[in-house]
Amino acid sequence: MTDINPYLELLESSWHRRYVDAFGLRKVSAEAAWSAVVDEKILGEEWSTVGHTPLVEVPGPKHGARVMAKLEWHNPTGTVKDRVACGLVAHYLLAAPEGSARKLVEYSGGSLARAMSSVCRAADIDFTIVTYPCQPGDEFYDYLASQGATIRCITEEQVFLDLMTTCRQIAEQETDRFWLFQHHNPLNAALHEASTGREIVRQLGDDRPAAWVASIGTGGTLVGTARALRDAYGDIRVVGTTPSEAPYGMIADGHNIPVYSGSGGHGWGIRQPLVRQADRMSHRNVSKEVSLSGMRHFRDLTGMQIGSSAAANWIIAFEIAATLDPSETVVTVFPSAGTPTDLAEAFESVPTRYPRLVDDLLAHGIR
Repeated sequence: MTDINPYLELLESSWHRRYVDAFGLRKVSAEAAWSAVVDEKILGEEWSTVGHTPLVEVPGPKHGARVMAKLEWHNPTGTVKDRVACGLVAHYLLAAPEGSARKLVEYSGGSLARAMSSVCRAADIDFTIVTYPCQPGDEFYDYLASQGATIRCITEEQVFLDLMTTCRQIAEQETDRFWLFQHHNPLNAALHEASTGREIVRQLGDDRPAAWVASIGTGGTLVGTARALRDAYGDIRVVGTTPSEAPYGMIADGHNIPVYSGSGGHGWGIRQPLVRQADRMSHRNVSKEVSLSGMRHFRDLTGMQIGSSAAANWIIAFEIAATLDPSETVVTVFPSAGTPTDLAEAFESVPTRYPRLVDDLLAHGIR
């Protein structure tokens, strides 16, 4: 049985704030960190290209609002996580006390691990990643190793929360190694406000969106972008998407439940801090089966390959758009073009029919 008390201590107390203060980080804004990446090129030329991804119209309901999606696979490693990786590392470089050891630790089971290992290599930072079980010969492990990351794996019996408590243990043992703590770090959402959200505002111009839809992993993309959109356009609708099998705030432990990529509740009723502290949002769920079918159908319609998280966002955005006037706009994000697991599961075994939800969407016709 997993002991969740150490995790609850991290989230329900001022632990992270005290930890940051004790480490001696200076006050540096998310805007300054983002500018250091894209303008001052603190991480080098390649990483200065992060962000500024296209916002394009994607298939929507024939008689409903249009759906616009931010295509995040145009980032250097092909994922929205590049934004947070660059911003958090740049912030550390700007804020760390002079003479710091340039050592970081973070947890991730996927896209952020790839992005962080690559960014840290570019910045000459000693990086430790805590992740799910993997070994030499696995594509994921070999990629992280090729970027110079030290890889620490939890055991098969351990759960997502153990990634975090393992990071805490490493940070306490190696006091010169800073833990970024993506789920509790307010910079996560602030970086999306400064980059993703403000980019969308510039791209939309005077076209006020009726709703913003994004999947909840840490909640940084959803919450930070929502802040920028509401600052520009007023109180628009904000919708967080999570898997039906592991919804936001789920009570079950969530261990080894198959879900669409990059999202899901933590279990035990725990709610992601960045989302829990946000205002005025609703939640919708999409099953893994439906998201994989969404990937297939989206490619049939457009020739474009999207990941399962993107497909979940598209499905919910489509549903919302079907309830709105054709003059309105729903905005969402496509975090990536798909993980290797997404692509194998979506396209290697194509069903004879789509799940009912996708059939229902098709009944609206395509705009």
